[in-house]
Amino acid sequence: MSFDLVRKRLTKELKLLTENPTPGIRVVDDGSDMRKIRIDIEGASGTLYDGEKFQLLFKFSDQYPFDSPQVTFIGSNIPLHPHIYSNGHICLSILTDDWSPALSINAVCLSILSMLSSCKDKSRPPDNDWYVRTASNDPKKTRWWYHDDAMASELILEQSIKSFDGYQYVFSHDSFTVDCQMKFGIYLPNRADHKSLPLLIFLSNSECNEQSFILKSGVQRLASKYGFIVANPDTTPRGCNSGNEGEGFCIDATESPWDKNYLMFSYINDEFYDLVLSHFNVDIDRIGILGHGIGGHGALISYFKRPGQYKSISALAPLCNPIKCHKGRQTFLKFLGENETLWKDYDVCELVQTYQGPVPYSPLLIDQISDNYSSTNEFIHGCTVATFPVQLREQTDYDDSYYFVMTFLDDHFKYHQNEFEH
Repeated sequence: MSFDLVRKRLTKELKLLTENPTPGIRVVDDGSDMRKIRIDIEGASGTLYDGEKFQLLFKFSDQYPFDSPQVTFIGSNIPLHPHIYSNGHICLSILTDDWSPALSINAVCLSILSMLSSCKDKSRPPDNDWYVRTASNDPKKTRWWYHDDAMASELILEQSIKSFDGYQYVFSHDSFTVDCQMKFGIYLPNRADHKSLPLLIFLSNSECNEQSFILKSGVQRLASKYGFIVANPDTTPRGCNSGNEGEGFCIDATESPWDKNYLMFSYINDEFYDLVLSHFNVDIDRIGILGHGIGGHGALISYFKRPGQYKSISALAPLCNPIKCHKGRQTFLKFLGENETLWKDYDVCELVQTYQGPVPYSPLLIDQISDNYSSTNEFIHGCTVATFPVQLREQTDYDDSYYFVMTFLDDHFKYHQNEFEH
């Protein structure tokens, strides 16, 4: 494989990392030497490594992303951790046995940060001295023996049900972003066992958990028919006793006490996104997002706030102008405070007017119920100002229940399939 293809892939990854940096992860190099890239990471707040700064060195071969990068800690500050040796070598399965071409620099950094965050005792591996004396400079030449790291992003299987030509799963994991256990559904067609498939992320309406979509929408038939991996996270941090269950808004709270747990924009677009890519056989170039109701607004702002992260976007009965509706204003006041400038960062009508990223091949598809149709006009106006293509379809006599979702979901799968093919 020519390194030109590797350079193209890495240029895309670095662009996402620099334009939309993940907290605690920073690119050091300017990209002039793509074979070696240094990344600074910072220990997460509230962990044993709170505020500590470390540096990772990534080395890439001509076979990347089919061949995993060589990743080591460098510099004078090598983390004290039971799976990190004093020469910077890291015992982490995704760097060798569990590597997938769908993984990225960002996904690897998040996994390492997660490993640090879950650490309960700062210490070296028991065989550190022997290993450092005898190991190759290339950690990939080591035959690692992996065991349960009790990492924050470790997936726990909650449910597995055969459906059509695949399985509907529900997983839970301890989120380091929202600081509580989160659940998500994911449908995997059998063909994902041997080839990378497109990923469609679905964000549910308020008051819905991860079960609502998988039980009420009929998504398994469509995922099987179109050959998509479909993942749907819970859109609120339940179980953390913060009183914010059922909100469903895709925002990062800045007001206390909500700012500790209600960081749903970062959870969905960083931690959950990379969690799915690191564990499942996803085609990284064919990832779409759609949503329903408040989740529809979450899908829209995710697309416009993260240019290039999603290839396709559509929405079912989305909330489109929360700044001008009672529920939206009450939510923004609660989570973001009285500074309405912050509110604009989470209103799609504001975001679309300054958007400068890629545009879809076909106009963005929105199916809207009649009761919400007039409230969508502000967004359509914003699209017109920004020359962003959009197709708004009014669906009369429907409410915004899952009967509506079931009726038009096939159209949205067709739309995303078309986007993935162009």
